[in-house]
Amino acid sequence: MKLPKRLYYPLPEAAEKLGCAIKDLYHYAYIGALNISVYIPKIDAKKFNFSLCHFINGCNEEELIKYPFNDESAVFGSNFTVGLTGDTEFLDSAIIGPVGNSIKCYYVSSLSGFYYTPAYVFADVEFSMRQYIKCSHLTNKYGDDNLMYVFCKGGYEFDVNYLCVMASDLDNIKNTGDFPKITEDSPKASSKRNEVIYSLIKLIPEMGDVDLDTESLPKIADLIDSIAASRGIEFPKTHWQTWQKYLGRESQQKRKK
Repeated sequence: MKLPKRLYYPLPEAAEKLGCAIKDLYHYAYIGALNISVYIPKIDAKKFNFSLCHFINGCNEEELIKYPFNDESAVFGSNFTVGLTGDTEFLDSAIIGPVGNSIKCYYVSSLSGFYYTPAYVFADVEFSMRQYIKCSHLTNKYGDDNLMYVFCKGGYEFDVNYLCVMASDLDNIKNTGDFPKITEDSPKASSKRNEVIYSLIKLIPEMGDVDLDTESLPKIADLIDSIAASRGIEFPKTHWQTWQKYLGRESQQKRKK
């Protein structure tokens, strides 16, 4: 009798198949050589402030099936399901990115299935051998064509016993890796940069009446793009979340005038 090929391997089985230790898997994941997933039996996500953002344009309907967004709605693929509420966390709709993808964001009511974990969480567990990883976001796939992100404010702790490696990822492990690039500014430098950018934008006559603390971030980006185009200036396309960072609106605290 020919047995079916496994679709995923819990970490002990993945390590055995590769002939290495589980700590090696953590290391490979941190340096970007191996993708590690987490299996979620089911989470009542309303208790933990989860939200979902997914791209609309270019979706493969067989891979990502979208239902009307109401109290019983869900987004699901072949190996995951995300229950949604009708509430919008960030924006009802926005046009972002250099290819003009649409994105929608919603509160998450429940979460189950398989998701990719971010690489940055694995250095800590490699050294500490803690029994959990703490993730602030998950994805349904890796790469530039990723369709969906699930965020959790403050992060969520996942038991390492639920970590696994998809068979396709195990077959495509890279033979080299590198340290993740750390480019975050210091809090002082970041605050200063935000203040300078904020003030420079207010110097633009057309932006004088725009409330940079409350106006829609995609609208701010569109206005700046339009102003630049009208003056023959080639302005790089900028994600609305980048403007959120540059304008110091990540905490959504009202700036004192």
